[in-house]
Amino acid sequence: MFKIKNCLIKTYRFMCNPRFVICFLIAWVITNGWGYLFIILGSCFKNTALLAIGSSYIAFLWVPCTPEKVLTITIALILQKKLFPNHISDSLKEIQTDENIVIQSK
Repeated sequence: MFKIKNCLIKTYRFMCNPRFVICFLIAWVITNGWGYLFIILGSCFKNTALLAIGSSYIAFLWVPCTPEKVLTITIALILQKKLFPNHISDSLKEIQTDENIVIQSK
């Protein structure tokens, strides 16, 4: 139980920092945002091609078995590693230190 709670706390800390949120938003625009933008622009300019492409892609994303969430988080992690290399290493050092403390306390 303690390991699961500790893992959830580490994941929460890692994913709720401002650097990851920025990278996640960039990754969301890469994977989803363009589809919504196509729908908006297609509706505003009466462009049926943009509207059809955006609508079909967004409809595909709403299918339950699409790997879009996994892809978005993977892209966000890659972006975070590229944009904030020092932060990643600091987070990993913190996680390793926490694991050493847990191992020593047993």
